[in-house]
Order: sequence, then C-alpha cells, then structure tokens
Amino acid sequence: MDRALWKGQRPFFEIWFAVILDASRRRALWVRETLFVPRQGDGRTTVWGAWFDADGRPNARAAKRYFPIERAKLGEGAELIRIEDTWLGRDGAQGAVERIAWDVKWHSGRPMPAELPTWLPAPTHASMITYDAEATGKVVIDGRSVELAGRASAMHLWGKKHVPTLQWIWAPWMPRGVWRNTPRHSMTMT
Repeated sequence: MDRALWKGQRPFFEIWFAVILDASRRRALWVRETLFVPRQGDGRTTVWGAWFDADGRPNARAAKRYFPIERAKLGEGAELIRIEDTWLGRDGAQGAVERIAWDVKWHSGRPMPAELPTWLPAPTHASMITYDAEATGKVVIDGRSVELAGRASAMHLWGKKHVPTLQWIWAPWMPRGVWRNTPRHSMTMT
C-alpha cells in the first residue's frame, strides 16, 4: 500500500518518508513528501529534509519547501511521489531543500513489521515501503558532499484528519553501539 490513495477526496493527507542511518557514524538523513488537502481551500504539497550529525556543528539542520498540489505527480513508474525536482520511491529518494540535497538508494531489507508506531493518532493508516534495507548515497550539506552507507526504512501514511504534530524521528533500526552516548535529538515537524 505504497501508491497514492488520494482521488480528489476532502479532507485528506498522505505522507511518504524515509530515514537513512549511516552505519559507520552517528548521523542520519530524514526526507518526507506530503500531500495535504483541507476540507476547504487549496491543497498543497511539502518537501522536507533533515540532516542529523551528532559530531557536526550544527548537529541538526532541517528545511522544507511548499508547492501547489498541482505540482505533485503521484505513482508514476518507480516513483511513489514527485514534487518538482524531488521524488521518493520504493528504492530511493532524490531531492533538495534549502542547504540540504540528497540522492540515496536502498534495496533488500527485512520483512515488514506488523506493528505500527504507537505515536500514530487514529484514524491514521500506515504501510511500510521498506524496512531495514541496505542504503547508500550522498547528502550535500552547505555545498559539502557526505557519502552515506547504512540502513533505510521508509513508510507511507494517509488519512482524513491532518496529523497536527508528530515526532517525526522514527527509526526502528539502530546499529549496535553507534548511538551510545549520543544526545537524543527530537524534531517536531507539522
């Protein structure tokens, strides 16, 4: 259930997101593409990106871009959603927001877990796109290129009631010992 489910209904939202953890360092990339259609008024799409580096300065950075809903292309080929020059699919993601750009791929992975995160408010629905997959790619932060090699998990969320606020750092796989003694960072994105 990773393909778009929006067929013009109101209200409605869909979110596709991926978390890529660098196995050799205390850093991660988080990307998200959102489709939001309110009960009344114009719908919109949003591209989000966040970079976390426990040893970097600054150690967290995030940005987003808004577009009219007409700019979204849903479910074309391997891409699950494309907004302008940014896309997220079954096997990777590519895009950019202010001062952060990414080009990542993932493959393989473990069987999808049956349970969903407990922080999902009802009546939100969710389906895993990939879980604990092998991931590689590159992130560009302020013009500096960073190679990634690690694990990825991606998810598709949808529902009628817009999720007002969620703690968007959900990464079910953590490399043993990599995150020990790392300050916990929390980022709320609405």
